[in-house]
Amino acid sequence: MRIQVQSDADAAATAGAKFIADQAREAVAARGRFVMAVSGGHVPWQMFRILANETMPWKDVHLVQVDERVAPAGDQDRKSDTPARKFAFTSAVAVQASPRDAGGGK
Repeated sequence: MRIQVQSDADAAATAGAKFIADQAREAVAARGRFVMAVSGGHVPWQMFRILANETMPWKDVHLVQVDERVAPAGDQDRKSDTPARKFAFTSAVAVQASPRDAGGGK
């Protein structure tokens, strides 16, 4: 692992987006798909805005929400910021959600 320290949040978001885009292109070329785990919360949204405008093989990208607070449907603690919502602020990316309950079923 190589740790990189960026000068500010903008630089970190840009570097993260470029790294993910590079990894996605490599993964799709090698294996035909790229799976990316997306955490809950608003912290990575700046990076996602930049990533949405990167050259990405979006049709072969699979987003998976990971969050320790995922709860069953109807639970007041259920997170509402799904991967589709995270990218909803841009028309550059068409993301379809495949909701899953905390137990793994539909």
